[in-house]
Amino acid sequence: MTQPFADLAPATTADRAERMIGAMRGRSGVALVVPDTFGAYVRIHHPLANGARWGDMAPSYLERGVQPYEYPFPEPVTQVEGNLAPAVVDRLIPVLAVATSDPQRCHFGLWSGWGWLHRQSSSTLYLSHAPFGLAAVWHWLAVHRLHRQETTKAQATYDFVDSCPVQPWWGARDMVLFDGPLDAVRSIGSTRLVDDALNRQSPQRWWPDDESWFVGTEIDYPWTYVAGPTELVDAVLADSELEAVEVHSEDAW
Repeated sequence: MTQPFADLAPATTADRAERMIGAMRGRSGVALVVPDTFGAYVRIHHPLANGARWGDMAPSYLERGVQPYEYPFPEPVTQVEGNLAPAVVDRLIPVLAVATSDPQRCHFGLWSGWGWLHRQSSSTLYLSHAPFGLAAVWHWLAVHRLHRQETTKAQATYDFVDSCPVQPWWGARDMVLFDGPLDAVRSIGSTRLVDDALNRQSPQRWWPDDESWFVGTEIDYPWTYVAGPTELVDAVLADSELEAVEVHSEDAW
């Protein structure tokens, strides 16, 4: 079982994040999500549910253009907003690793608004419409036992998040900041109660210490931008499993 936030540590300073914010402040379109200081850019479309393909459902989205996208998005696109699928993250990791001088030193910003990052109010079981018999008592005990187990498993996540600095981003997007090796991006998420598996969540912003590339996933977008050297973008575009299109930093989306 992968522990949430394994091998990651709270950021000791917000300087790196502040510099990136400064590079995007006042920009628009692609340059509002990733800095406009890189050589090449690519937009990766998040995989849709049930194997649906963007190329079949909305092929025009896979073409570079300056016209704004239609919003709100239709189903099933809304289901993949704000989270780059684990399968895509795993395919990106080796490509990103070779594009930086030190994949062991990376920075991450995760939107603080995700509900699973915070303690929830205690659940209450009401039995006003059922006889208070033995079955009801066992049901009450079972519910509260599960609640205690869930709270215990989530405690490590809460403690980690509470120890991380929070950096305001543009658009009132507060980001929880933490650092660690590139591969540790796989451990971001929450533990499922039923089977101890990890519900993975991609960070909104991640980049290496040498700032050779930058990955940005806005919480309202069903796609992710990757900025970096031309070789990195070419490698992403060459992956037939990814539905991606090359874009420019000055593009509207």
